[in-house]
Amino acid sequence: MKKLVVLSIFVSIGLFSTAQAQTFGFGCLGLSGVFGGYGYQYYKADGLNNYIASQFPDDPAIDKKNFKRGEGFILGANILQVKFSSLFFGLKGFYQFSQETKTLLNANTSGFNSYQLNFNYWGAGIDFGFPLGSFISLKLVDAGVTYSDISLKISDKIGTEIIPVMTYKSKKPLLGYYVGSGLIFNIVSNYISLELTARYHFSKYDNLENENHETLLPLQSKDYLIKESGIEATAQLNIGLPF
Repeated sequence: MKKLVVLSIFVSIGLFSTAQAQTFGFGCLGLSGVFGGYGYQYYKADGLNNYIASQFPDDPAIDKKNFKRGEGFILGANILQVKFSSLFFGLKGFYQFSQETKTLLNANTSGFNSYQLNFNYWGAGIDFGFPLGSFISLKLVDAGVTYSDISLKISDKIGTEIIPVMTYKSKKPLLGYYVGSGLIFNIVSNYISLELTARYHFSKYDNLENENHETLLPLQSKDYLIKESGIEATAQLNIGLPF
């Protein structure tokens, strides 16, 4: 998959070098549009779920409360867009975050423990595809790299009051990559479009630590906190900026 991402980038550079006589969506600052949307990301969090289960050994339904899907917003800019009659490609940058929260009954205190898992991504990517008609286009390849970190906020919940207990964070941001594809529905040509995209993220997170440098999982643990980042599905609105 890494080879596919690298190949996609080189193909885009090659197309860019031949596009001198084509139409560019390129403003005076190199900004051709912005976008915003909402997405769901699935992941395999074996290490985290095993940790949560160890905190609630007497809960027979703990397996049904596993962390497996976060959701949140994505915001970004289409930095460059090049359109041919039968092909398009673009460069983009974005920020994305997702969140998943589990609130579990603590049988010892008759209160609740809240666990909030947060993902934060900074990313850059390329996409290219071709129109299927005047209204719809196929985004054949959506690929890029991400720079991400995660955190787990543990709190006690008493009634409606949430009392922070501890926050665990990534030891350092993680470099990952993704590939995907999608459909683009042109609502107002060159100005407004709706984009539906599915991506697969390739990244793993081994452990988290708190401000005292104590790790969430035991140092001898063989589990990854997040073993697979997995599939992400997003819907976003693209707004072209006329310059």
